[in-house]
Amino acid sequence: MSKADYDFYKIHGICVKCGRSDAEPGHVMCGVCAGKQAESRLAKWSALSAEEKDAARAKGREKRNALRRKRRADGLCIYCGKPGYNGGACCYEHMLENRRRQRERTAKKSFGEAGRSMPIVQQTGTSGV
Repeated sequence: MSKADYDFYKIHGICVKCGRSDAEPGHVMCGVCAGKQAESRLAKWSALSAEEKDAARAKGREKRNALRRKRRADGLCIYCGKPGYNGGACCYEHMLENRRRQRERTAKKSFGEAGRSMPIVQQTGTSGV
């Protein structure tokens, strides 16, 4: 399949794999083709040895890190490639998301998982006597 065919199918919502069915909403393939591709990838991954899996993970990690370094050098968001907010490493949306996550982590560290500063102690005995 040529790049022009792929783009045509993608724009018109046709499965880019079989070219016959409608693509799933938000995807480029129909459910049948996506299922077949998932099975094929799982079988290929399962057949790899532990060393081959580690090598594939390391290769993917290095590829992602190289992309992040390039985006940072170009002044783009390291996550999505949009222009950085105020010269930062993230776009506005990811900057807000990172701030929200950091607030949650800080709250969990400061107050524990339940969000309390002190543990609740059950009182035993009679009260008001």
